[in-house]
Amino acid sequence: MKSRIRFRYPIGPGMELDGFITYPETPAEKLPALALAFGGNWTVGSPEQFFPQAEVFAQAGYAVVTPDYRVFSRHGTSPRESVSDFCHLWCYLRDNVELLGLDRDRMALGGGSAGGHIAIMAGIITGIFPKAYILYNPIVRTSGDRFWNRQLPKGQESFPPPPAGLNYDSFSDIDPMHRLGDRFAPVLLMHGSEDREVPVEDARRFAEKIRAVGEQVRLKIYDGVGHGFFNAANGAYYFNETNREVLAFLKEYLQE
Repeated sequence: MKSRIRFRYPIGPGMELDGFITYPETPAEKLPALALAFGGNWTVGSPEQFFPQAEVFAQAGYAVVTPDYRVFSRHGTSPRESVSDFCHLWCYLRDNVELLGLDRDRMALGGGSAGGHIAIMAGIITGIFPKAYILYNPIVRTSGDRFWNRQLPKGQESFPPPPAGLNYDSFSDIDPMHRLGDRFAPVLLMHGSEDREVPVEDARRFAEKIRAVGEQVRLKIYDGVGHGFFNAANGAYYFNETNREVLAFLKEYLQE
């Protein structure tokens, strides 16, 4: 039977958050791993979002990490704190591979929507890129009108303001479109053609930018579906379809 453990990871002096790892039935000392961050516009959500996927991927031999991170509804935080938490998680996983039974050289990061955003930024900010990214309709812009008026938590007036106050560009430092440099990692990017939260054009443009720095991108556009189409709660068809894509991609980039 697959097992799931809870662990705690540090996010700052005296502060820790929960994380979960779903392991395969057959134990191994150095498992390939995938860390998936839940979505929810940095406002709501929980690690349980990706528990169904974790069960499937663990069955295929992967250790699947599903961490908590700070969100506005529970912690009064901004997207910047969410990014910071996932950076801490990424470093914690790499520093504790022996304790957790993971293979440092076979680790992927990913997530859905805002979770995809913070996973992207963890590699960019730390400068330590995973072997691959698994991205489900990720938010790839944190500046501009759509971000400010639709995606940013509505309590932004309570965020710790910069000296000049908050404006459309206050979070451009964690904007993947702006921050992508000359390095990244191979990416599986899955998006619905009718996504009204994160336009499919953003996915296409981000894929182009990644290809421009020489990395492989497998961009899968699913016709007629919107945001969050891959979640188990939205039905079995796209849940199963995206799981097959993920497993094929992980086999290519994480298997020895």
